[in-house]
Amino acid sequence: MTVQSAMLTLAWGCLAVLTLAMAGMLRQLRELQAEVIALRADQGMQPWRATVGRQMPQLAGAGPAVLLVLDPGCGLCDDVQEPFTRLPAEYPGVRFEVLSPSRLRPHWADAPNIRSRVDAALVAELDLPWAPALLHVDSDGTVLAAQPVVAAQQLSEQVAGLLNTAMVQQGAR
Repeated sequence: MTVQSAMLTLAWGCLAVLTLAMAGMLRQLRELQAEVIALRADQGMQPWRATVGRQMPQLAGAGPAVLLVLDPGCGLCDDVQEPFTRLPAEYPGVRFEVLSPSRLRPHWADAPNIRSRVDAALVAELDLPWAPALLHVDSDGTVLAAQPVVAAQQLSEQVAGLLNTAMVQQGAR
């Protein structure tokens, strides 16, 4: 056996070991996810949809609202700032708010026609699995729909879809 073939055999062996290790980690991750879902079900919560349908008085206001929930370490959260600030002009009857668990960056606090607030307890109570997240909230504080922000370029379409989804759900009641 030459040195080159020995090194090639060793490389393939290492690849096989890494593949097995990755498969083991993925299995453990799936088990943990199933355990979290089971724990939430035991508490009477529907996993990742527990927010929708809940009435949260802290979110109540004059008319329906679109709430953007941010996370301090999120790069996409900064990217959506500019498109989000244009939305109040597109939807004049809707309130637009930004919620963060910690201090907002200055460009968010200075955004016109958008209420900004910091409330770690409220963000924790919403218990959203994604950041940034969009929520459609009724005037009484009921969360009608929620979804993760996919891309800054698609924010306007996502808000339109979020508002339409909530309207369809309300019509079905």
